[in-house]
Amino acid sequence: MLDPVHLQHFDESLFRGHPHGALSQHGCAKSLTVVRTSDGSAWSWRPNRIWERTRNALSLTQTETNRDRQPHATLISIFCFFHSGKWNIKLATMDDVTESSPALKAFSLLEIIAAMDHAPTLAELTESANLPKPTLHRWLSMLEGAELIRRLPDGRRYELASRATALAFAILSNNPGSTQRHQILERVVRALGESCNLTVLEGSEVMYLDRVEAAAPLRVAFQKGSRVPVHASASGKMFLAMMPPAKRDRMIGTLMLERYTANTLADVAALNEELSRIRRDGYAFDDEEFLSGLFCVAVPIFDRNGRDCLAALALQAPVVRLSRGNAAERLPTLREAAEALALTLR
Repeated sequence: MLDPVHLQHFDESLFRGHPHGALSQHGCAKSLTVVRTSDGSAWSWRPNRIWERTRNALSLTQTETNRDRQPHATLISIFCFFHSGKWNIKLATMDDVTESSPALKAFSLLEIIAAMDHAPTLAELTESANLPKPTLHRWLSMLEGAELIRRLPDGRRYELASRATALAFAILSNNPGSTQRHQILERVVRALGESCNLTVLEGSEVMYLDRVEAAAPLRVAFQKGSRVPVHASASGKMFLAMMPPAKRDRMIGTLMLERYTANTLADVAALNEELSRIRRDGYAFDDEEFLSGLFCVAVPIFDRNGRDCLAALALQAPVVRLSRGNAAERLPTLREAAEALALTLR
């Protein structure tokens, strides 16, 4: 019989690919399988056949609106539990966890919060989870104590905390599709000769999920995991433009709209006008809006239904090589790559 390990230690170490002595080579799953790396030095995971059939169909409320969600909203719903001497990993719905441990039940509540398009109140969570308030309070306290959620300053609403999003980022960065995504970015760089990045939205910032630098001597270097403001980046404006209007208005209402350069759109009316153009044309520019001398063009990466913008693909270069005048020439290559990337995120 193997010794159990605390969940928080398990999930963070496993999905970063570190060795973990308490994992069994027989750690099987309904949706994922725990496996050793080829050299036997570390543990990783891989999807099995059930993963593809269930990944985009799971919904705690069984409503269409929750079926297609942002990557972090889907991927943090990977629950780990110790059973019969070995670890299992599964994707769970509320029905799956009714007889499970309190920790696992609390994680099902985490998925509800992640799937919502706004920071929910206690009343909204009570309705969505169909739970009595004392139970809901207990689960929320558990998640807050684990630093997976936090309350907004008004004390009434809840949102994901940095630990939950860091876990989702680690899973996306180290899952089997990450190698495919990186290779796609490398092909874009070879074809267009400029640096490109794959980004996701985290809160009010854009995070670089992956990036490949061009070989050109004049370039701006960003690292994987870098963050840029949503209103002053091509990818960020793409995410805003593709949001439902009510969600977009709520997010813009929380932004400081800091001016980074003379070109930054620091006025709500000007930003909304630009977002309308982006939604109409299907691509976004960062015309020296974050860093002077840097131009960027971004295209969306949609879910399988073509509705939700899961991520964005962006090309970045100094203005001497990339500008409004020639950016459109790069769009066919970027859009083709975006379609390929979408398959790795679904």
